[in-house]
Amino acid sequence: MAKAKSVYVCNQCGYETARWMGKCPECGSWNSFTEETRAAAPEPAEKKLKRAPGSGAEAMLVDDIPDEAMARLTERERHILALRFFQGKTQMEVSAEVGISQAQVSRLEKNAINQIKKNI
Repeated sequence: MAKAKSVYVCNQCGYETARWMGKCPECGSWNSFTEETRAAAPEPAEKKLKRAPGSGAEAMLVDDIPDEAMARLTERERHILALRFFQGKTQMEVSAEVGISQAQVSRLEKNAINQIKKNI
């Protein structure tokens, strides 16, 4: 449930502010602010999820990837993709098997996928 909030309103001109002020910046009157409690706006029932850039691309079968796109990858990149997507290993498992850090696996995987996208 949303919490009620206080608003300070000038009695002379109706200027509103979130905190008390001695002098109204709108009309210049002194000690004219009174506190009013207002119910906060209700929270939206459903939050929209933001999509990452490029996440709207359609899925593609591995058989649909042209051979020349795969041939442009290095042996290491093809090996990492095979371990990740065909053997279902995590990046940590791949890093231990290949002998590089998890961050390097992530970087090589991302670069390989982007290179395949470019060559399709």
